[in-house]
Amino acid sequence: MSQQAPPLQSRWVPAAIAVVLLLSMTSGVVDAISYLRFQVFVANQTGNLVIAALSFTDQIDESARIPSLIALASFVVGVFLAVLLRNRCRARGMADIVRRELLLAIEVGLIGVAAILVLASGDWNVSYASIAILSLGQGFQAVVITRIIGVVVQTVVINAAVVASVEELAARRYRAALITIGTPVGYLVGVFLGAAILSVSAPAALGFAALTAFAATLVVHRVVKHGGEVE
Repeated sequence: MSQQAPPLQSRWVPAAIAVVLLLSMTSGVVDAISYLRFQVFVANQTGNLVIAALSFTDQIDESARIPSLIALASFVVGVFLAVLLRNRCRARGMADIVRRELLLAIEVGLIGVAAILVLASGDWNVSYASIAILSLGQGFQAVVITRIIGVVVQTVVINAAVVASVEELAARRYRAALITIGTPVGYLVGVFLGAAILSVSAPAALGFAALTAFAATLVVHRVVKHGGEVE
């Protein structure tokens, strides 16, 4: 007999939705920028895998191979470094709230560095560096929050979030479904806003991505400080 999921901490549901929406918006914005400027993704690594594989055929230009592989490798490195840093901080007795804020701060900083590079040198002059830095940041984001108030979440991959949302709806856990559906909704909004701001300025679009990640950090701080569960 399957174990029934524990009830949600209802008072934190709006904050949990906000965190998922904001971080997913961050992913949507940086993916919109990287795809429109460089034809690769920095959050959607499935897309990069497809691009890299097709580059070995005659279906797309082979010039797409290196950027997509850079994005893939940088994302993996970001995940590895985030896990390593998280475990080191935990072993030294660092408070959970500080660990999470540190990882999110690193992501915000990486987006900021990419914005400064683009502002100083132009999009194409730093294309590989921008792809690597943004993918590294998305690797950190994938690790920093995997569960909030008891609900499993992912903010850089929408497939798992869509499946989770359907499962939560089927189980009549409507509040949990609202949290998990925040990933595709936030990503969609982020892509739209990212493309719109990019038409004005690439650094401005990257600045907006950093702002959404920073806002998510503030909400996470409030949740954890007042007893909400974030893992």
